[in-house]
Amino acid sequence: MASVQTAGSGHEFTPQRHWSAQLEATCAVRRGKTVLTKLNFAGPLNLKALLYPEPKYQDVAPAEAILLHPPGGLVSGDDLSISLTTEPNARLLVTTPAATKIYGADQYAVPQRQQVHLTVNDSVLEYLPAETIVFDRAQAHLGLSVDITGAGVFIGAETVVLGRKVGNKPMTQGQVSQLTEIRRDGRLLLSEHWQLNLPQDQRVLTASCGFAGATVLSTFYAVGPNLDELASKLGVTYAQGVLIGRLLTDAASTAERWIWELWAQVRPAVMGLAARTVRIKNC
Repeated sequence: MASVQTAGSGHEFTPQRHWSAQLEATCAVRRGKTVLTKLNFAGPLNLKALLYPEPKYQDVAPAEAILLHPPGGLVSGDDLSISLTTEPNARLLVTTPAATKIYGADQYAVPQRQQVHLTVNDSVLEYLPAETIVFDRAQAHLGLSVDITGAGVFIGAETVVLGRKVGNKPMTQGQVSQLTEIRRDGRLLLSEHWQLNLPQDQRVLTASCGFAGATVLSTFYAVGPNLDELASKLGVTYAQGVLIGRLLTDAASTAERWIWELWAQVRPAVMGLAARTVRIKNC
């Protein structure tokens, strides 16, 4: 089922510095369970074996998995490509064990990239990773692309932390770029792109129409049934079939609580499943 390849090394201290890692995984329903049917990876990326902390719902056992990147952070030239697919009727929740760190770039300012592509084929996929911490001098390029087909349901979140609160090491120079796109049956529902270049865009960090002095930006997304009325009750946006919640704060822990509180209210509405404590929280 799984194949392992060796990624070519370009890990050298030059402007051409490059180290890539890829993960491609597919989950489908087999004998009433959501199981891993395809797993290809190259470099330090993997998907931990699926567990089943919930009872069957609509004759399918939902699965939970942890996306693993053992180094825990990206240095100059790192390029991560993650592709997850859920096939019809599958139900999968994916988390990460800890924050992703994007370290300060080298003297050549070689970019650090992470691209996540999720395909939800008439199924349910919950993608709720921990925060991404962008260190001073980083050159971070982040992307999330979601393609939904049929009656597919998607719940996801992204949290970006600028600088390190520990040691009082703010982000004063470098770049952060984030692009998020969500489609259903090929039709674009949402496209958001923001980019911060420091120190040139320093004013964006303090402006009321920017970060307003905050260092943490968290965004919550949901696509599925019963969200229009729910969005108004939660005080979040609903447009083009996508529920969008956004939070600016100074603490990643605050953003984390906010995400899971929203999830606890959205999940039963779109999936018919109650919220629960995810496995990683019990580790």
